[in-house]
Amino acid sequence: MNFNVKIFSCALMLALSSANLDAAETGPAAMQKDSSCNAGQFECERGDYSPVGRSDRYGVSLMGMYGWNTTWGHYGGAAVGAHLPIVRFFEADADLECHSAGVFSGGISLRPLFPISEKGGTVFLDCSLFYRDLYKYSSSEFVTAVSAGYRWDYLGIQVGFANRQLIDNELQWNSNSDNVTEPFDAIYKAWFKVRPASSVWNLGAGLTNFSPYEYERMWQPMVFIDAHWDVADHFRLLAEVYLKQSGSFHLTAGSYGVIARLGLEYRF
Repeated sequence: MNFNVKIFSCALMLALSSANLDAAETGPAAMQKDSSCNAGQFECERGDYSPVGRSDRYGVSLMGMYGWNTTWGHYGGAAVGAHLPIVRFFEADADLECHSAGVFSGGISLRPLFPISEKGGTVFLDCSLFYRDLYKYSSSEFVTAVSAGYRWDYLGIQVGFANRQLIDNELQWNSNSDNVTEPFDAIYKAWFKVRPASSVWNLGAGLTNFSPYEYERMWQPMVFIDAHWDVADHFRLLAEVYLKQSGSFHLTAGSYGVIARLGLEYRF
């Protein structure tokens, strides 16, 4: 566990140091660039450097979710999230979800951004902590993940590794049993968009083995489709669907499963 924390701490120090790059964008030139945004535009032309297609505005979202798989059957729940572009070259995401299958999950991601150019895309580093409690099974998991990737307006890729601790919630403090540790697992995500990230509406699809609400093993990919639509200056409609072709080693489904989320984001 200490080894995981050390890895995450080193990555976090690199992430925080990248925030100093923002100083170059806080002078008169940056003010003049921001003043070029026309009133009434949904997206100011400041360059959207978000590696996941989200805007460079603060946002708080609420989504309803529905899922089905052969292990849990039908279930539903809700998810809340926050997108925090703290400075131009550093952002954070926080997400929480709970649903009727007796699962609670939450995570935080810290993400320094390294733009190549206005049109050349962005290299980014992602440092994440994730926790999920499976109440019905009296167990939980804690994941530390570090990854790097590249995002362009229409395409993106992200690869890294994760460390997972599987915890028995009924284990006594003086028990001789140990929690299960998976010291290394690869994580990956590849996606494409049909329009630039700053568009009023967009549609995308991709392949991954993790999301803000779950981390699967590297041999268990999920196919997803997502979309957004800026219905007003401060309101964005969000939708996503995940299909999980699982198998005998899948964490949350016996043969296959589907998860759909629909909600609204308020952007400041």
